[in-house]
Amino acid sequence: MWSLTNPINLIRYLIVLRVNSSLVRLSSCLSAEISQTLGTIIAQRLPTSDARIWQNFVATLEGTATDREAKSKSPIISETPWPIESVLFAYPGKTLHGSGELIFWELKLFGDSADHGYFLEVILPALEEAGYTLEPRWNRPNRLWGRFDIHAIYVAHGSQWEPIVVDGKLDLRPRPTSHQWMEGWACDLAAQQM
Repeated sequence: MWSLTNPINLIRYLIVLRVNSSLVRLSSCLSAEISQTLGTIIAQRLPTSDARIWQNFVATLEGTATDREAKSKSPIISETPWPIESVLFAYPGKTLHGSGELIFWELKLFGDSADHGYFLEVILPALEEAGYTLEPRWNRPNRLWGRFDIHAIYVAHGSQWEPIVVDGKLDLRPRPTSHQWMEGWACDLAAQQM
Protein backbone atom coordinates (compact mmCIF):
# COMPACT_ATOMS: atom_id res chain seq x y z
CA MET A 1 0.00 0.00 0.00
CA TRP A 2 1.32 3.38 -1.01
CA SER A 3 0.05 6.58 0.50
CA LEU A 4 1.26 10.14 0.36
CA THR A 5 1.79 11.02 4.01
CA ASN A 6 4.28 13.82 3.31
CA PRO A 7 3.03 15.77 0.30
CA ILE A 8 5.61 16.85 -2.27
CA ASN A 9 6.02 20.62 -2.63
CA LEU A 10 5.68 21.19 -6.37
CA ILE A 11 4.42 23.86 -8.72
CA ARG A 12 4.06 22.86 -12.38
CA TYR A 13 4.00 25.53 -15.09
CA LEU A 14 3.07 24.87 -18.71
CA ILE A 15 4.69 27.60 -20.80
CA VAL A 16 3.50 28.37 -24.33
CA LEU A 17 5.70 30.53 -26.56
CA ARG A 18 4.50 32.02 -29.87
CA VAL A 19 7.11 32.45 -32.61
CA ASN A 20 7.19 36.06 -33.88
CA SER A 21 9.75 35.53 -36.65
CA SER A 22 9.39 33.98 -40.09
CA LEU A 23 11.44 30.92 -39.12
CA VAL A 24 12.82 29.44 -35.91
CA ARG A 25 14.88 26.27 -35.69
CA LEU A 26 14.80 24.56 -32.28
CA SER A 27 17.83 22.89 -30.79
CA SER A 28 17.78 19.11 -30.43
CA CYS A 29 18.47 19.73 -26.71
CA LEU A 30 15.87 22.46 -26.17
CA SER A 31 15.49 21.83 -22.42
CA ALA A 32 19.23 22.27 -21.88
CA GLU A 33 19.30 25.38 -24.07
CA ILE A 34 16.36 26.91 -22.17
CA SER A 35 18.17 26.13 -18.89
CA GLN A 36 21.40 27.74 -20.08
CA THR A 37 19.80 30.84 -21.59
CA LEU A 38 17.41 31.59 -18.73
CA GLY A 39 20.03 30.77 -16.11
CA THR A 40 22.47 33.23 -17.68
CA ILE A 41 19.84 35.97 -17.98
CA ILE A 42 18.75 35.41 -14.36
CA ALA A 43 22.39 35.69 -13.19
CA GLN A 44 22.72 39.02 -15.03
CA ARG A 45 19.43 40.46 -13.73
CA LEU A 46 19.65 39.70 -10.01
CA PRO A 47 21.40 41.95 -7.48
CA THR A 48 24.91 40.74 -6.68
CA SER A 49 24.02 39.21 -3.31
CA ASP A 50 21.18 37.15 -4.80
CA ALA A 51 22.95 36.35 -8.06
CA ARG A 52 25.88 34.42 -6.57
CA ILE A 53 24.32 30.94 -6.90
CA TRP A 54 23.21 31.71 -10.48
CA GLN A 55 26.66 33.12 -11.34
CA ASN A 56 28.21 29.86 -10.11
CA PHE A 57 25.81 27.98 -12.40
CA VAL A 58 26.90 30.13 -15.38
CA ALA A 59 30.58 29.74 -14.48
CA THR A 60 30.14 25.96 -14.44
CA LEU A 61 28.55 26.12 -17.90
CA GLU A 62 31.33 28.27 -19.27
CA GLY A 63 33.88 25.88 -17.80
CA THR A 64 32.39 23.04 -19.88
CA ALA A 65 33.13 24.75 -23.21
CA THR A 66 35.74 23.12 -25.38
CA ASP A 67 37.75 24.71 -28.20
CA ARG A 68 35.66 22.76 -30.74
CA GLU A 69 32.40 24.11 -29.30
CA ALA A 70 33.76 27.65 -29.22
CA LYS A 71 34.86 27.43 -32.87
CA SER A 72 31.55 25.98 -34.03
CA LYS A 73 29.58 28.70 -32.16
CA SER A 74 27.07 26.06 -31.07
CA PRO A 75 25.43 26.39 -27.66
CA ILE A 76 27.20 24.82 -24.70
CA ILE A 77 25.00 22.00 -23.48
CA SER A 78 25.69 20.80 -19.96
CA GLU A 79 24.13 18.46 -17.47
CA THR A 80 24.61 21.12 -14.76
CA PRO A 81 21.28 21.65 -12.99
CA TRP A 82 19.83 25.01 -12.06
CA PRO A 83 20.79 26.16 -8.55
CA ILE A 84 17.16 25.77 -7.50
CA GLU A 85 15.19 22.53 -7.33
CA SER A 86 13.62 22.41 -10.78
CA VAL A 87 13.03 20.42 -13.94
CA LEU A 88 12.67 21.89 -17.43
CA PHE A 89 10.99 19.68 -20.00
CA ALA A 90 10.47 20.69 -23.63
CA TYR A 91 7.57 18.85 -25.24
CA PRO A 92 8.67 16.84 -28.26
CA GLY A 93 7.65 18.22 -31.62
CA LYS A 94 8.96 19.52 -34.88
CA THR A 95 12.24 21.36 -35.25
CA LEU A 96 11.19 24.20 -37.58
CA HIS A 97 8.50 26.69 -36.57
CA GLY A 98 7.04 29.57 -38.56
CA SER A 99 5.48 32.82 -37.49
CA GLY A 100 2.59 32.37 -35.05
CA GLU A 101 3.34 28.73 -34.25
CA LEU A 102 3.42 27.60 -30.63
CA ILE A 103 6.19 25.93 -28.64
CA PHE A 104 5.31 24.11 -25.39
CA TRP A 105 7.54 23.34 -22.42
CA GLU A 106 7.10 22.68 -18.73
CA LEU A 107 8.86 24.04 -15.67
CA LYS A 108 8.52 22.22 -12.37
CA LEU A 109 9.68 23.89 -9.14
CA PHE A 110 10.22 21.51 -6.19
CA GLY A 111 10.73 21.68 -2.43
CA ASP A 112 11.67 25.09 -1.07
CA SER A 113 11.95 26.35 -4.66
CA ALA A 114 8.20 25.77 -5.22
CA ASP A 115 7.47 29.45 -4.80
CA HIS A 116 5.12 31.27 -7.19
CA GLY A 117 6.50 34.64 -6.06
CA TYR A 118 10.01 33.59 -7.14
CA PHE A 119 8.62 32.49 -10.51
CA LEU A 120 6.94 35.90 -10.99
CA GLU A 121 9.88 38.00 -9.78
CA VAL A 122 12.86 36.09 -11.20
CA ILE A 123 12.03 33.48 -13.82
CA LEU A 124 9.21 35.20 -15.74
CA PRO A 125 11.14 38.48 -16.33
CA ALA A 126 14.12 36.45 -17.60
CA LEU A 127 11.82 34.55 -19.97
CA GLU A 128 10.38 37.84 -21.23
CA GLU A 129 13.88 39.19 -21.83
CA ALA A 130 14.85 36.03 -23.71
CA GLY A 131 11.94 36.69 -26.08
CA TYR A 132 13.21 40.08 -27.24
CA THR A 133 16.96 39.91 -26.55
CA LEU A 134 19.34 41.28 -29.17
CA GLU A 135 22.44 40.02 -27.37
CA PRO A 136 24.65 38.37 -30.02
CA ARG A 137 25.38 35.18 -28.08
CA TRP A 138 21.64 34.36 -27.96
CA ASN A 139 20.31 36.13 -31.04
CA ARG A 140 21.73 34.04 -33.89
CA PRO A 141 19.96 33.46 -37.22
CA ASN A 142 16.83 31.30 -36.88
CA ARG A 143 17.37 30.65 -33.17
CA LEU A 144 14.50 30.90 -30.70
CA TRP A 145 16.02 33.63 -28.52
CA GLY A 146 14.81 37.09 -29.47
CA ARG A 147 12.06 35.65 -31.68
CA PHE A 148 9.10 34.76 -29.46
CA ASP A 149 6.36 36.20 -27.28
CA ILE A 150 4.96 34.54 -24.18
CA HIS A 151 1.56 33.45 -25.44
CA ALA A 152 0.29 31.68 -22.30
CA ILE A 153 1.39 30.20 -19.00
CA TYR A 154 -0.70 27.73 -17.04
CA VAL A 155 -0.23 26.29 -13.55
CA ALA A 156 -1.33 22.77 -12.59
CA HIS A 157 -4.32 22.52 -10.28
CA GLY A 158 -5.13 18.86 -9.83
CA SER A 159 -5.66 17.38 -13.28
CA GLN A 160 -6.43 20.80 -14.82
CA TRP A 161 -4.30 23.69 -16.05
CA GLU A 162 -5.27 27.14 -14.74
CA PRO A 163 -4.16 30.16 -16.80
CA ILE A 164 -1.94 32.83 -15.26
CA VAL A 165 -0.91 34.38 -18.59
CA VAL A 166 -3.40 34.56 -21.48
CA ASP A 167 -2.56 36.19 -24.83
CA GLY A 168 0.53 37.69 -23.22
CA LYS A 169 -1.39 39.31 -20.33
CA LEU A 170 -0.41 38.34 -16.77
CA ASP A 171 -3.17 37.74 -14.22
CA LEU A 172 -1.86 38.34 -10.70
CA ARG A 173 -5.03 37.11 -8.97
CA PRO A 174 -4.17 33.36 -8.93
CA ARG A 175 -2.01 32.36 -5.96
CA PRO A 176 -0.75 28.87 -6.77
CA THR A 177 0.34 26.78 -3.80
CA SER A 178 2.90 24.00 -3.69
CA HIS A 179 0.20 21.40 -2.97
CA GLN A 180 -2.56 22.32 -5.41
CA TRP A 181 -1.05 20.11 -8.13
CA MET A 182 -2.35 17.02 -6.32
CA GLU A 183 -5.85 18.24 -5.44
CA GLY A 184 -8.39 15.67 -6.59
CA TRP A 185 -5.78 12.97 -7.19
CA ALA A 186 -6.27 9.71 -5.27
CA CYS A 187 -3.10 9.32 -3.22
CA ASP A 188 -3.97 5.99 -1.62
CA LEU A 189 -3.67 3.19 -4.18
CA ALA A 190 -5.20 0.62 -1.82
CA ALA A 191 -8.39 2.68 -1.62
CA GLN A 192 -8.52 2.79 -5.44
CA GLN A 193 -8.40 -1.01 -5.69
CA MET A 194 -11.39 -1.54 -3.40
